[in-house]
Amino acid sequence: MKRWGFTAFLGVAAALIALIWFFDTYEQVESEVWVGPSGAARKNPYLAAMRFMQRMGYTVSSIDRPRDLDALPRATTLILLARRAVVTPERAQSLLAWAAAGGHLIIEPEAQRSRDVMLDALAIGRAQALKVKPTPTLAVELPQSERTLQVTPTLRDTLELGRSKAEWTVADAGGIRIASLRHGSGRISVVTGFHRFANRAIGSHDNAELLWRILRFAPGDKAVLLLRPPQSVALVAWLAENALVIVASMLGLIALWLWRVMPRFGPIQPGGERERRELLEHIRACGRFRWAQGARESLLDAAREICHARIARLRPRLAFLPLDERCRELAAELALGREEIAYAFQGVPRAAREFVQMVATLASIHARLSHATPVARIRKKRR
Repeated sequence: MKRWGFTAFLGVAAALIALIWFFDTYEQVESEVWVGPSGAARKNPYLAAMRFMQRMGYTVSSIDRPRDLDALPRATTLILLARRAVVTPERAQSLLAWAAAGGHLIIEPEAQRSRDVMLDALAIGRAQALKVKPTPTLAVELPQSERTLQVTPTLRDTLELGRSKAEWTVADAGGIRIASLRHGSGRISVVTGFHRFANRAIGSHDNAELLWRILRFAPGDKAVLLLRPPQSVALVAWLAENALVIVASMLGLIALWLWRVMPRFGPIQPGGERERRELLEHIRACGRFRWAQGARESLLDAAREICHARIARLRPRLAFLPLDERCRELAAELALGREEIAYAFQGVPRAAREFVQMVATLASIHARLSHATPVARIRKKRR
């Protein structure tokens, strides 16, 4: 009993020592871990920019249907993000006419490898940026601004204005990055590096103020429309929303097919015994097949050859006689018509009835020779 108590005392002491060592070595601290966007921010990469514009007094809404571009309100701001395949050349001309009537059009250029109908209509080209050492920030000097903004730089394509005359541009050692020009009664601003206004970057440097300053270029109605690029949808979600009936039907058909082809577990039922046919039925079937294939002559030749072989074996003398004498002697011996025998040996049938009659005559000769009394042969006595 004392030994058991001493063992328990050692165990409790070891546990207390381990607990004291743990609290003396480790301490509880708080740390921030980036878990990525969730909810609406995951679906909309420019949600923070939209919330910022709303806080600055703007009414912001997104455009998801292409037909909404054909009926835009006047004196508003429209932001065209990249990957805008819905903007056709005809729609690009209508958007330029809308901007000339007093709208503000903010365009993010497409990638250089993709066609950009909006910049083509404005005669603004895209070029590969010069290879220079990147800077931590891009200096932006705005008209009627007291200080120079420092925004996130971009290493993507630059702009080639051509014959377009811009009122305000932002450039670095690589080329022109931002350009704003008047278009009729409205304004068009082309901004490269629109990723600086995304959720994770708009709070860095002066990116948010740059977006606000660009919006203030057009002092019209404080309404902003954002044409978002098409969102990628998971295949399962798209099928569930647009093709649920078809998918359910296909799954049902697959289940029926599997039920049909899967092996059954249980005793094997014995199969029925196949019906055995007589040899004569097979011969008749072969004859019908040859007849259907147009082989009358070959069937008749085979019957004549068999009959000649029978005559040569049972009446060898008749085999060496001319055909007329052979037919005459066979008619006399077998009680058949001579013309009938001659027609069976050398005639050509013109109809199925004649073919059957000729084969029947050859069969009669074959049968009667087998049952007829053999002719006595004279043999020379051996000495």
